Amino acid sequence: MKLKLVFLFICFTSIASSQLLKGTVKDTLGTVPFASIRIKDGNNTIKQFTTSNENGTYQIELTSPKDSLYLEVTTLFHEPKTIGLVNQKMENNSIKIDVFLKPRINQLKEVVITKAPPIVKKKDTLEFNPDSFKDGTEKVVEDLLKKLPGIKVEENGIITYKGKEIKKLLLDGDDLFDGNYTTGSRNISVNMVEKVQGLENYEENSLLKGIKHTDEVAINLVLKKGESDFSGNASLGYGIENRHYGTATGILINKKVKGFGVSSINNIGINNSPYNFNSEVLSIESIRNKKYTAKSLLSEGNFNSILDASFHNLNNNFYTSLNGLYKVYKKSVFKINAGFYLDKLTRVNESSSQVMLNNSSFTINEVNRIRKKPQIIDANLLFANKEKERFHWEYIAKLTNSRINTFETSINNGFLQNSAVQTEALSLTQTLNSTFKISEKKALTNSLLFVRSKTPQNLVLNPDTTIDFESQLRSSIQNSEFIKEFSMFNTSYLINNGDFLYAIQTNLFQVKNSFISDLQNINSISLGSDFQNNTIYKIKN
Repeated sequence: MKLKLVFLFICFTSIASSQLLKGTVKDTLGTVPFASIRIKDGNNTIKQFTTSNENGTYQIELTSPKDSLYLEVTTLFHEPKTIGLVNQKMENNSIKIDVFLKPRINQLKEVVITKAPPIVKKKDTLEFNPDSFKDGTEKVVEDLLKKLPGIKVEENGIITYKGKEIKKLLLDGDDLFDGNYTTGSRNISVNMVEKVQGLENYEENSLLKGIKHTDEVAINLVLKKGESDFSGNASLGYGIENRHYGTATGILINKKVKGFGVSSINNIGINNSPYNFNSEVLSIESIRNKKYTAKSLLSEGNFNSILDASFHNLNNNFYTSLNGLYKVYKKSVFKINAGFYLDKLTRVNESSSQVMLNNSSFTINEVNRIRKKPQIIDANLLFANKEKERFHWEYIAKLTNSRINTFETSINNGFLQNSAVQTEALSLTQTLNSTFKISEKKALTNSLLFVRSKTPQNLVLNPDTTIDFESQLRSSIQNSEFIKEFSMFNTSYLINNGDFLYAIQTNLFQVKNSFISDLQNINSISLGSDFQNNTIYKIKN
């Protein structure tokens, strides 16, 4: 009976969380396009937002129970309309509400705006007023973004806007953080932000605007005090059992310079860095560069858990990052990002299982301890020359070096197994891009990319493992190394005649993968050529 109740509860929860609200907005002249549709709660806080389309219809999927919400419809030319959802009838998990708006009767000679509207739409940009969404619990930008309608922040820091992952997180229109934008979203104080802008059809290459169509999105943080500002904050905490937390940030903004720095140290499970060693996804940038870099063969320990990280994540984290952008000459930009990450992660799992089989029983006791010590140094450099109106070029260099030491101990009914994995990854990426704008509707672009990366690893097992029972070969050490070189040249000729975009493209790329591995005994002596790999894999296209 309890199982049935749980099943019914799950079904009810699933249905309740997928209610669709739809309808049409009308007035005395017919349908009303582009009306603001807001879903609010009892505290007058905006929970969701959309607009009616050119035909006056709207629809929005409710993310909260309808009993606590009400619908508000407004335009500049009509009286606002508010409708509670608590008594609205629902059919097939949807609620239909057609809204009739009355025209504004009073014409004011002078309008004084005392409070900025929560959301303003400007062509391809939605502008959010943070004060309309704050409740006092926000500390950094990521806390604020989680409360803005249409924006979602994943657990690993990835930000999506209108269902798409953002390409950039900008500061007053400038890209300070490149791919590791979580450095900013997790550390910039929310009190520094005046507005948040969601950008659709984002094109970072200014010469291609109006020529190349893009469906990418970005978020721009408009900072307070605009012209020139230096500010920062720091916090420090100390608790029982030698628990500590400290962080300090500083930001400098003026016409020529943008700079942001952060230093963080703690052993209470908080991660202010863009790196995540509790999962297989190291960082947002590692996802984007996955096809260019060498992979690791040996597992570096599994820290995933069904429990929330605050219950089991024991760390000793230090992270610092310096990010600077300097406007050279009139339009050119020089940017540098440098970061250092150091941590000590620990996880302990203990389990005891009793198995009943054929009227007999036996017990399985398991203990698993993992310690991981990662260290990362990364540096990015960019110079973008935009002095000429029709020709821009940029050079980008990225260097990443990571060292990870993983120690794992497993005990299964008294049988002890120790393992240690050492990984050192080095990656260098260089990119040269250029754009020549032939006319308002024609452009020529070129891109040259070269990536070299290697990931040597060493595994030590104690006790060793039998490889061949007949010859009694036993392996205690495995050495492996992946080396990858990726080079690509792309040139595109773009023509936009207003109705169609034509592109003539040439793409040349070459990939070279090398893999070397060797099994050794406890005395570091190779087991022979039968237990070695030395392969090279090449692609040219």
